[in-house]
Amino acid sequence: MIDYLEVKLNIRQEAKEDFGTIHALVKSAFETALMSQGDEQDYVDHIRAGDTYIPELSLIAEKDGLIVGHIMLATTKVHDGDKTHDFLVLAILSVAEQHRCSGLGAALVYVALDRARRMGYTAVFLAGNRDYYSRFGFVPASRFGIRYKEDVPADLLDNIMALELVPGALDGISGIVDL
Repeated sequence: MIDYLEVKLNIRQEAKEDFGTIHALVKSAFETALMSQGDEQDYVDHIRAGDTYIPELSLIAEKDGLIVGHIMLATTKVHDGDKTHDFLVLAILSVAEQHRCSGLGAALVYVALDRARRMGYTAVFLAGNRDYYSRFGFVPASRFGIRYKEDVPADLLDNIMALELVPGALDGISGIVDL
């Protein structure tokens, strides 16, 4: 149980019986998000069905027995010429609208990143709001010479971000990240 900013949460690994509720939460959360493609809930299902899924890094936040938040980290690759490097991607973070700005999302991020570090992962990438994710130490991936495989408008380039879980993890690595 986590007591974070006076919000009592139970953060735990998702279970198969949670999948339907998580699907509905992600769909609902992104209906009111500043940026949405409308299919984020399908993206979560797609990751679970593939080989990048890491059950231990797909977490839910429960408050009063209800699932009110979800975060999923999955494996990704950085292609550096003929070399490939394995890292993580923060694939999605969803918080029920009525629980936003309460510290719940931050709690999920901190727990997931700590768990990833303890599991031996060294860096995490994401495509997201730079103002929000910079508070956790994420910086534009371009600082490491890493870019996204697709063309990104110049004003969104800094939203492709990276975080070294282990200092120096991205030293000497450049190329294209799969997000």
